[in-house]
Amino acid sequence: MPLRISPVLRSTLAFYDDLCDLYKNWTSGKYVPASPTEYPRQSGPYHNPLTKKFDRADCFLSDLQDRLAPMTTAAERAAALAHFKYCEGCAAIANCPPDTHQKRSGTWFRIIYVENDEKSFLPPYKKDPVRLLEKPGACTDWALSLYITAAKARAQYRYLAKIMPDIDTRIGNHIASVTVSEEDGISSLPSRRSGHIDLHEFCDAKLYTKSTHVGSAALDG
Repeated sequence: MPLRISPVLRSTLAFYDDLCDLYKNWTSGKYVPASPTEYPRQSGPYHNPLTKKFDRADCFLSDLQDRLAPMTTAAERAAALAHFKYCEGCAAIANCPPDTHQKRSGTWFRIIYVENDEKSFLPPYKKDPVRLLEKPGACTDWALSLYITAAKARAQYRYLAKIMPDIDTRIGNHIASVTVSEEDGISSLPSRRSGHIDLHEFCDAKLYTKSTHVGSAALDG
């Protein structure tokens, strides 16, 4: 089985490879500025008025800063996401979780398996890793799907059952009420049509311990 490298690790390795090349060129005397067209100007912070030339070391430092900037941004983003349960997956997707998500609390509903255990509270990408390989980049697939009422959850189950023959094994066929607090994560506003809510969990969230089985998803209750 081929080794799988996360997008975050892959970008980090590429950054260090680029940095090593820059350093080798500098030490070997082969360094040229990354954007040489910017440097013939006879003014600016890297122009030496005594030699009337641009300082090679200053140019190198400027290039180094330019190359460090994306990594600094990535590091800041990783730090901002560190308290999310699936931070590595979210970090590979722009604006994930979305800026519009906020801390919210309420009693919402989720389609689960017969038992409201940890397996019933995994986002799509964790339930089905193949989905991540085939359709990467969906921020919503790192979130838990919840609904504002049990009726909305049942309606979604019935809709999905028509297009997903294996729905019972993929997401379950029961409904649980879930008590969500602001310490559990950040969520979207509910969809006006479906009542669907995306919840991106914080690391310590254990919503299965705050859920109560309320009945079958296929039957009105």
